[in-house]
Amino acid sequence: MEFANAEIRAVLKFSFGKSARETFRKINRTAEERFRRFRAGENDTMDKPDGGRPVTTNTDQIMENIKLDRHVTYRDIAEEIEVSHQTVLNHLQKAGYKKKLDVWVPHDLTQKNLRYAAETE
Repeated sequence: MEFANAEIRAVLKFSFGKSARETFRKINRTAEERFRRFRAGENDTMDKPDGGRPVTTNTDQIMENIKLDRHVTYRDIAEEIEVSHQTVLNHLQKAGYKKKLDVWVPHDLTQKNLRYAAETE
């Protein structure tokens, strides 16, 4: 199999800034790893997707805290279920909740909310 010169130059340009020896070692290690996989019967040339960080946050716990106390802060929830406060905030935003006048409310008003608003006018 012959590589196009443009492909080889692209690989070298990607590694530019490192020494030629370091680039050679990196390419050699990558080639050895790929050949090992090919010998083992793995013919896929694409990298496997990263698993990423596993999702451990129980969204139900967050929503339960909101239902129990609409005045609770997302930092208190985060401390209770032992996750970052940004994770809690992200889940609440995805669920459509916003903090208004120190109370968590759904962003979209329900029929009950609309009737209450009409009655108070």
